[in-house]
Amino acid sequence: MRTAIPGRWAAIVSLGATALAALCASALRAEATPVSAAVRRKLGKAFAAYVREPGEEQRTRIWERVSAAARKLTIAEIEELVAASVPGDTWKGGFSDGIEYESGGETWTYSAILPKKRPKGLVPLVLDIGHASWKDNAPREREVGMRTWLGAAGCEDDVVYVRTRVLDALSSDGRYAAWTAPPRRPMGPENLDAIASLVMDAVRDACLRYPIDPDRVYVQGISQTGYWTWWLAQFAPDRWAAAAPVGAVTFHVRRLVPNVLNVPLYVLHGTADPTCPFAQAQGMAADVEKAGGIIDFRPTEGGGHMKGVFSRFGEIWPEMAQRRRDPNPAKFERRIVSGARPDAYWLRALGIAAAEFNPWGAPCRIAGEIDGQTLRVSAEGCDEIAVLISPRMLDVGRTVTIELNGKVVWRKKPQPDAPAALELARLRGDGVTFGATVVLSVPEAD
Repeated sequence: MRTAIPGRWAAIVSLGATALAALCASALRAEATPVSAAVRRKLGKAFAAYVREPGEEQRTRIWERVSAAARKLTIAEIEELVAASVPGDTWKGGFSDGIEYESGGETWTYSAILPKKRPKGLVPLVLDIGHASWKDNAPREREVGMRTWLGAAGCEDDVVYVRTRVLDALSSDGRYAAWTAPPRRPMGPENLDAIASLVMDAVRDACLRYPIDPDRVYVQGISQTGYWTWWLAQFAPDRWAAAAPVGAVTFHVRRLVPNVLNVPLYVLHGTADPTCPFAQAQGMAADVEKAGGIIDFRPTEGGGHMKGVFSRFGEIWPEMAQRRRDPNPAKFERRIVSGARPDAYWLRALGIAAAEFNPWGAPCRIAGEIDGQTLRVSAEGCDEIAVLISPRMLDVGRTVTIELNGKVVWRKKPQPDAPAALELARLRGDGVTFGATVVLSVPEAD
């Protein structure tokens, strides 16, 4: 059954029900009283239940039980409690297949390999979106294929490795071709961002299920999977500690270079690749470097599509593994091609009304810059902009100024907003929270 993928990232402070709007507003307090250790434990359990609860009514009841106590939290306390509620605690060493999760009204699956012995603390996650050629593989074949990458990278005992079956499923029922070609189309039909949303929900599920370090989530892939690694890097740049697109074409992201400038990129490609032209990878790497991005481009002289290239994952992984995500960069830009995930770090575009999905000419653009106590924001192609504020960015105990499209539009002391932080954690599942939120109308262009 064909199911449309909704724009699930469109609301910032809504808890899904109109009746909760008042709760969101009432959670804002100019002064917060520190809560006791017992209350903090109660809130922590409630928040953990909230971010995992799929039912809107049940989430409403969870919030109502703790709303009075949550109003007493400071911005820093909100972020601490919400962030701690996200990592899961499930551990099953070895290979697991057919792990189910819900996305877009359907049930999807992924496979995972965890170290036999659980490491201390939180563990890095490596994402492989998968390849359509695996659609008929048996579980044992999937496990062998996944362990081949782990062996090449040399990280069998160090990471949680997740490979989704999204492309398998879409290729089996014929939807993959319909959703991917041509890239430019009316906004209604499913597109590249619809597939990316399905994959990001697998990442979200894994992070809520396993004890994942939210700042050490990596995406990698070769060939078709490398194509999607490029797309995911620009689709959710605030999610990745690093990305490694290998042996892949880049035509679909050449106009979206600003989106990946804050994502450390490791690009491997054979100069004699007969499948994915070397010139495409070389050109994209040059564009990223020229724009000031973080890129390590390693050509393999005479290398083919896989030969001489795949084995070099062992060279780049130790360096990738040292990277940690910066969730609050001082400067960034994102060109948004649909409303599927209108996020970029500490900004969210609300009310994108574009009629066309267009990676060649993104209909929405948002950008942010932190300058002391001033947040400079620019936005076009959307009705509102949500500015997410954290003590990690500036001093939330002092007045903060927000400039929008060159004009000062807000100058106040940020107020705690637990509902918005909690809802963002539920949607993203990435452990990065913002204890204060300011939603501003974007003026129409002259």
